[in-house]
Amino acid sequence: MFRIEFAKKQAWENELDIPKCEILLEKIRENFNVKIIEKYEIIFYLSLTGLYNAEDIAEIFGHSPKNINADFNKNLGHYIRSYLELEDTDRVGITSIRRILYKAGYFKEIYSPNPIINIRRTSKY
Repeated sequence: MFRIEFAKKQAWENELDIPKCEILLEKIRENFNVKIIEKYEIIFYLSLTGLYNAEDIAEIFGHSPKNINADFNKNLGHYIRSYLELEDTDRVGITSIRRILYKAGYFKEIYSPNPIINIRRTSKY
């Protein structure tokens, strides 16, 4: 099974702003008075790499592929949706979280000496 450090390293290498995400998770813990178990924190980071789909993550954790998205949403996704004040219809699941957090500014920006070229890396989602 994956360790949290490995998941964070992979996410960092795929342009995720880890310190900003750690603050997000801490704010969720504080605001909603919830404990996020390590399994869902690892799933959070693996999902944000863009390297794994829901079936891959289910296999990694020996979880039912049919229920992995619903369990992630129940244990973390709906807190993210509430904290970011997304629409109730916005589902924050394994396959959508990268796109949602990209739009919310949770990915690193790549700077260039030329201010016209300062861009955020494009996401495949």
